Amino acid sequence: MPQERESKYRVRDPSLFDRILNTKDHAGYHVKCIREYFIVDRYFDTADKWLTSQGSVYRLRGIGYSPNSPKSYCGTFKEVVEGGRDGSVHIVEEVEHPVRDCDISRFLGHSLYVPCRIALCEFLYKHKVSLPLTDLITIENHRLSIDFLRVCHRNTSVELSLDDVVYKTASASTQTKLIEAEFKEGDYGDYLRFLHDFEQRFGLTPCDQNKVQLGVSLL
Repeated sequence: MPQERESKYRVRDPSLFDRILNTKDHAGYHVKCIREYFIVDRYFDTADKWLTSQGSVYRLRGIGYSPNSPKSYCGTFKEVVEGGRDGSVHIVEEVEHPVRDCDISRFLGHSLYVPCRIALCEFLYKHKVSLPLTDLITIENHRLSIDFLRVCHRNTSVELSLDDVVYKTASASTQTKLIEAEFKEGDYGDYLRFLHDFEQRFGLTPCDQNKVQLGVSLL
């Protein structure tokens, strides 16, 4: 399975996003583009939140350019690799698959056997964990995504996501701001140097929890 490598930060200073956007020099990286969009994620878990306890996630993501109006959907399963961390970097193996509008009800009913669902079932079977899954949490996210590039012998790209997040369950909701810095391609050592400079410059401490674990702990 493809690996995702990213570092996550919870933001407590409401002015930080503007400071980042107004910073011209990012350790030799330049901004390729900035994109703005809205994400609605529905996460599922066993009744005892076993997936969350393992750092794994299963979700349906809707993406669009206005709140609560997704234009496309994707199902995802993420499994933490052995060790799970490289310093501040979370490492997971990820299986994604597009979900058509006409198949959303089957995905939500857990009867659509696309690759992410198959990977989830194999993971649960390996660990002798029983279905069914239930709704765990919904995350509504207004995201500014900044693509950084450092031109070198191996062009290194980093995606920095500035997220205004609302966590919701049937009985509660809360808001916070998060940053994700994801390694996309190139020199992994350059990416780690980017993280070090970014954390030092903006006074950030990496978050040990993934986004879902943080939401569950806050609600």
